[in-house]
Amino acid sequence: MPDRAAPTDGLRADPGVGSGGGRSAAVTLRPAIPAPRTSDPAPPASDDRPTLFRDPDTGALRVRVTDGRAGLPRHASRALEAPTGPFATVQTEPIPTIRAIPAPEPTRAPTPLLESARAERARTVEPETSAIAVQEASTTPAPHTGRWELWVSGLVLAALSGMVLTWPFRGDQAVFAAIGRQILHGQTLYVDLWDVKQPGIFLWYGLFGFGEIGMRALDVLMAFGFGATVWALLRRRTESARLRRLLPVLATGTLLLAAGPGDFGQLEMLCLVPAVGAFAFVAATPGPEIAFRRIVLAGLCVGIIGVFKLLLAAVAGVALLVYLGFALRRHRIAAGVVLTATAFVPVLAVLAWLAAQGALRETLHVWIVEAAQMGAAPGSRSPARVAEGLGRYLAWMFPVVVLAAWRSATAWRRRDALDLAMIAFVLLDVVAIATQFAWWYQWYFASAPLVVLALRQLDVVRWQPRTAVVLGLVCLPMLAHAGSWALPTVLDGGGLTAASRERIDERVADYSTIRAELAAADVQPTDSLYVLGDPLYNRLSGTPLSVRFDGWTYDLMSDDQWSEVAREVAAVHPSVIMVSTDAAGWVTDRGPQVREVLDRDYVQYRTSDEGTWYRLRS
Repeated sequence: MPDRAAPTDGLRADPGVGSGGGRSAAVTLRPAIPAPRTSDPAPPASDDRPTLFRDPDTGALRVRVTDGRAGLPRHASRALEAPTGPFATVQTEPIPTIRAIPAPEPTRAPTPLLESARAERARTVEPETSAIAVQEASTTPAPHTGRWELWVSGLVLAALSGMVLTWPFRGDQAVFAAIGRQILHGQTLYVDLWDVKQPGIFLWYGLFGFGEIGMRALDVLMAFGFGATVWALLRRRTESARLRRLLPVLATGTLLLAAGPGDFGQLEMLCLVPAVGAFAFVAATPGPEIAFRRIVLAGLCVGIIGVFKLLLAAVAGVALLVYLGFALRRHRIAAGVVLTATAFVPVLAVLAWLAAQGALRETLHVWIVEAAQMGAAPGSRSPARVAEGLGRYLAWMFPVVVLAAWRSATAWRRRDALDLAMIAFVLLDVVAIATQFAWWYQWYFASAPLVVLALRQLDVVRWQPRTAVVLGLVCLPMLAHAGSWALPTVLDGGGLTAASRERIDERVADYSTIRAELAAADVQPTDSLYVLGDPLYNRLSGTPLSVRFDGWTYDLMSDDQWSEVAREVAAVHPSVIMVSTDAAGWVTDRGPQVREVLDRDYVQYRTSDEGTWYRLRS
C-alpha cells in the first residue's frame, strides 16, 4: 500500500454520485473554505456532506462522513500524515469509497446538471499524482476477521520456541554461565576471572542462573520482547491493519527462524530489545517534537546496551542521534546532549560497582588496552571468517535483507527520519563488526534496523500474484536453514524424553563425547581443571574455572596474554590440564611459555581425537 499523505489546509469535501446502493460516495475536495479547527465540528449538512476537521491533539486533518441514505453513523478517518502533494491516499476503516479531485468553487447553489457533472468526474480514473482513492472498508467487519492468522502464527511460534528450549549450551554460553556463577560466589571480574567482554552478559547468566532450559526460556522471552518493541515502534506508522496485528509475530518469527543454537544467548541477540526499545521511546509517534523524558528513557536503553558491549551502544546511540537530527525542528543539540549523558549512567554504575571491588584499573585495562591488543593479534580478523559470517547471515535473513534494501533505495528522497536512522544503524554496525573478530553471530545486532526497514516496506508493497511469488522464493533460504535444525530435532524426539534430549545434546554440542572424555581421563569433581578449549568440559565435570584466563579465546589472545596464561598456570598449578586438538597448534605457535610449563610441571597421560590430557607431577 503506498505511503499516504494529508491534503493541504483549507479543503472542503463535496459529495458526488455514488454506486452500490448508498455504500459508497464520491466527493470533491476544494481549497476554498478553510478546514474547521475543532475536534467536534458542527453536525454534517442535511445533504450528508463529508466535513473536514483538525484534530487538536495531533494536528492531523481528519474526515467525518454521514451517509443518510444507508442509515450509517458518522465515522472519522485516521490521521492524514506526511504530505507529499496536494492530495494523497488515506486508509479509512468504516468510511465509504471517496475520490477527491480538484474543482473550482461554485458561486451558486448546486444544480442537478452540476451534480451530474460531478458524478461523471468522480467515476473517471484520475492520475495517481492528482487524485486520491480512499479504500472502501466494511462498516460491519466479521467478528473473526484475522483471527485465523493469529492462531496459525501463534502455533508456529510455539513450535519454534519449543525447539529453542531443547538446545543445550555451547562453549560461549558455558563460559558466560561459569563466570557469572563465580562472580555471584564472590570472585571479581577482570581480577580473579577474565574475559574481554563487558560485565552485562556475565551478570545476565549469573543473576538468573536457571540452568540450560531456564536460560533458553529467557532467550525465547527476549525474542518475543523484540517483537513487542518492534510493534511499539511501528504500530502508529503502519497503515495496513492486518500487518499491524502481525508486527510482533513477524519480528519474533524472523529471529526464531534465522537464528541457530549458537546464536541465542549471545549478547548481540540480547541487545536487540533495548536497541529497538530506545527508538520506540522517541520515534513511535511521528512528529517534530519529542518529550525530553522519552529521550532520557531512550538514553538509558543505550546505556543498558553499553553494559553488555560498549561498541554496540555507540552504534545504537549514533543512529538515535541521526534520527533526532532529522526528526526534530528545534532543540536538536539539547536532545543530543541529554541522550548522550543519560546513556553513560548505566555504564558508570557498573564501573562504580567494579571500582568498589578494587577492579577499576583492571577493568579499564581490559576494555581499552587488551581489547585493542586482541584486535591486532594475527588471525583475529580472518577474511575467511568475515566472509563466512556475512554469508551465513545474508542467507538466513535473505527476505529481510531484500525488503530492507528495497526500502532503503528511496529513503534519502523521502527524507524519512526513521528510515535514515535505520540505514545509519546498519552501516555503523558493519563498521563495528569490521573492527572486531567477525564471528557470524555478531551480525545479528543488525537485525534490529533491517527488520524495521523490511516491515515498513511490507506495508507499502502492492500485493499482486507476481509479488507474492517473488517474496515466497526469497524466503526459501531462511526456511531451509530453519529446517536444517528443526527437522533433526523432531527426528531426535523433540527433547520430550531423556534419551531424546541426550541425542540433541550430542548433535548440537558433543555432550556425550565430552562426558566420555572426562570419564576416560578420570577427572573427579575435586580436581581443579584447566582447559585450553571448550569450557563445556568444566561445566559437565562440575569443576570451576581455576585460572584467570578461561582458555576459550586461545585463537584471539595476544602474545602478552599467552605469557600471562603461562605465569598463571605456573602459579595456580591446576591438577589436570586439557589442551584440545584445535588449541594445540596455537600453543605451539603462540604459547611457547605454556609449553615449557607443561613439559616441566605436568605429565602427559592421555591422548585422543579430542585433545591431550596432562596431570600435575606428584
